[in-house]
Amino acid sequence: MSDYTIRGYQPGDERAILETFNLVFREVCGESYVDRELDFWRWEFEQCPFGHRISLAFTDDGVCAAQYAGVVYPMATAFGDTTFVHIVDSMAHPEHRQGLKRPGLFVKTAYPWFELCHRMGDAVMYGYPVPIAERIGQRYL
Repeated sequence: MSDYTIRGYQPGDERAILETFNLVFREVCGESYVDRELDFWRWEFEQCPFGHRISLAFTDDGVCAAQYAGVVYPMATAFGDTTFVHIVDSMAHPEHRQGLKRPGLFVKTAYPWFELCHRMGDAVMYGYPVPIAERIGQRYL
């Protein structure tokens, strides 16, 4: 595996995130896919009133090689108020995938995301993954 920088989201990352997101989801969704635009990304993440959790892997030349992300929702439960995080838009750039043989970059990007959620006191992290991400999650996460 090449050298990657794995870190949380920083303002300005969104363009590289969208480039990889659109590449990946064009492949996953097929001909009917419509590219996600910056305004939607900003609405989903930047403008979310409850926050977000984003872990990213970048190459030295600024390519977003992987993302593990979620949006935060406050929840009132029988045990008191807490937060749930809906896992969305997680992906690995096709040129930086490792497959299922060992924990690859996608998994290595997810680990600090889960650590952040635990530090923030998030009660539940959940999502509806595409089939390959579901297999990776079952095996490694």
